[in-house]
Amino acid sequence: MLRFIVQAVESRRSHVEGYLARHIPGLEIAWSDGTKPANLDTRLTLVKGLRMAGRDPVVWLQDDVVLCKHFALLSAQVAAEHPRDVVKLFSRRSLDLANGEGWRPTRDWINNQGFILPAGAAEAVADSMDAQPRETWVCDDIDLPPALVATGFPRYWQTVPSLVDHAGMVSVVDHRRARARLAKWFDNLETEGLAPTSEHPQ
Repeated sequence: MLRFIVQAVESRRSHVEGYLARHIPGLEIAWSDGTKPANLDTRLTLVKGLRMAGRDPVVWLQDDVVLCKHFALLSAQVAAEHPRDVVKLFSRRSLDLANGEGWRPTRDWINNQGFILPAGAAEAVADSMDAQPRETWVCDDIDLPPALVATGFPRYWQTVPSLVDHAGMVSVVDHRRARARLAKWFDNLETEGLAPTSEHPQ
């Protein structure tokens, strides 16, 4: 069974429950416990959510995304087309805009806004992340790609256009990051239940 899981912090509860859950039936939430520094917290919450998925295939989201219309259906279709592959649903890379969808080396992975892991992968990736030396831990976005490679995924399939976009929220890891960390190509924004932002004024 394909699972849909979002990693979330309490400050974004209204967006997660009022917008994301409205458009994703059965959405599961891996809540941060909020007791660790933000960068470590994102990493631990990612691992927590991956263990929730276990050996099931999973569509993974961060809590600061907006969706395209019919996201649940479209992402499930992509998962069915790539039953053994890691699929990335978000891209800020100009190269992806120029080349269109296709295979990319996992070393080029940037941002965890949305991705799909095939059956059996989530638990293995969580194990790999737990096995990384503690002194190398940074945050979820940086620590995930080497774990993917270590579990047998040296490449991923990139969707173009992106199926999710960044909502323009302040980063919980580093508030100095630009708010407008947007996909190079994102169409058909789902606006029902979405609070307007400067990046997505509707």
